[in-house]
Amino acid sequence: MFAGSELFSHFTGRVAFFGGFPFTRFRLECQLQAYALTIGLYVSAISFIVLAVFAWQLLHLISQQLVFTAKTVQLFVALKWSCVGIQLGALTMLPGIYLVADRTDAPGVMAMGLIFYAVWLFMTVFFAILQRLWATAVAFKHVSNDSE
Repeated sequence: MFAGSELFSHFTGRVAFFGGFPFTRFRLECQLQAYALTIGLYVSAISFIVLAVFAWQLLHLISQQLVFTAKTVQLFVALKWSCVGIQLGALTMLPGIYLVADRTDAPGVMAMGLIFYAVWLFMTVFFAILQRLWATAVAFKHVSNDSE
């Protein structure tokens, strides 16, 4: 097992020696997984900010009582794809999370990463269902308005 300082030295880019030999393959593997973890965090954060902007726009439409319009359907599509972006970020983070879980002997860390991914998967499916329901409701509203 690695001590905390040895694991930290792998992530910071310093070469650690075990028995006098540098483990460059292990160091490269740690660096790649650390880069994947960092990229995944950035993708998730940016996607979350985009999701928050679209959710704010949806709340603004609700406050204006323009709920059953085509704009709300477009916002549900945007919310769904923002959730997909967060999912991709979480999926990219999983190798780095596995490395941390493996080196610190904490399997709960990996479970937390998988739960983070599963929550956004559930929200993506939820927004897809809402999108279809809302599109049907908007079409029904237009048909009922045309028949009057």
